[in-house]
Amino acid sequence: MSTFYGTLKSERKTTSSKAGITMLTSHTRTWDHGIEVTYTRNGEDSAVCEIWKTGGSHKPERLKLIKRFNVKAPNIRPGGSFYDRPIGGDEVTA
Repeated sequence: MSTFYGTLKSERKTTSSKAGITMLTSHTRTWDHGIEVTYTRNGEDSAVCEIWKTGGSHKPERLKLIKRFNVKAPNIRPGGSFYDRPIGGDEVTA
């Protein structure tokens, strides 16, 4: 069973993807601006979510960390998947 799942919606259609057990990354962007969101499992019962500003398709590297938070044990569903509710975290203001 996958731990992370992703859904992409537009005015034309919705697509879903199963990710692996250890991580999921998405990068939504225009030519010059983008946002990358990454969930990485960092133990049996926790994960870290990071939200990054990027340079878009033209310059896709991470430019600035917007926010980082931890998802901990109370959010783990039986079987290993996470609830959508974060607990605690280290906020970085934009």
